[in-house]
Amino acid sequence: MDGSKTTPIDADGRGRAPSLTEFLTARIDEDEAVARLTAERMRHTPPRGIGGIGDLGVVGYPFARVLAECEAKRGAIEAAWADHCQIESEWGTGKGRAQMEAAGDYPEVVQHLALPYADHPDYQPEWRP
Repeated sequence: MDGSKTTPIDADGRGRAPSLTEFLTARIDEDEAVARLTAERMRHTPPRGIGGIGDLGVVGYPFARVLAECEAKRGAIEAAWADHCQIESEWGTGKGRAQMEAAGDYPEVVQHLALPYADHPDYQPEWRP
């Protein structure tokens, strides 16, 4: 949640660059954690001020919607990969998901879902659709 670089560990215990899917999943996990933490804090800390702005955010912020969006994005990622793998198996070379990810062959919808995080230090320019 601090915006620092994430470094997945490969089977040999060495650090490696995250795949687009790992990167996007980590950002979604961070968004979900922030929404849950902020919602919990707002339950215990009454907001101050007039106009709906408190110490922790906007009063009435749709935390439930943010959490639902996180879950929907996870579902969209899996559905996009399922379609991508199906097309590859029927019309392509028959590569599996791991091979396609290693080659940088990502479903376009996954690339689009990652665009809001393009300013993150782990985002790679080659992930742009």
